[in-house]
Amino acid sequence: HPARGKALGTFLNNLAKHSQGLENSLEEPESVPSLPAYIKDLMHRVERIKPDVHNLLLPVHGKWTELSQESGCNLPHRLCHGDLHPLNIAWSGQDIAGVIDWEFAGFRESVYDMANVLGCVGIEDPQGLVGRFSLAFLRELAESGTLLPEHIHVLYNATLGLRFAWMSE
Repeated sequence: HPARGKALGTFLNNLAKHSQGLENSLEEPESVPSLPAYIKDLMHRVERIKPDVHNLLLPVHGKWTELSQESGCNLPHRLCHGDLHPLNIAWSGQDIAGVIDWEFAGFRESVYDMANVLGCVGIEDPQGLVGRFSLAFLRELAESGTLLPEHIHVLYNATLGLRFAWMSE
């Protein structure tokens, strides 16, 4: 549904716009690890508990590590939903009537929610990553300036990295 992709892109554009200037007004819990630290810890736990799964993840982890080292881009932080994906949206036809599940909201790298949306779409159907929903979503974010061209490679890496967190769940 490209209209839903566009609506979700508009939602993120508005969240970014209306939360500008709040970065220093909210404290982020110190207990939230960085994504690289989280993935490193997860890989160690999986190696101990499920060595066969660890072996399957090694090539993916290696590619993610390689991409992380190449990205070297400090992204601005902005208010993020933290668990944004199409199933946490109350849809009214093609429009967003509401957004639920805000318990993970906080200030994160600007591509965080985008990566989570794309990862969830791709995990449901890998072809969804190049489908009309995703393309309309990304187009809306790019045309508004919320997703800058120089951050696309970081978005790719964040999408892959956040799948590790979902796998943990």
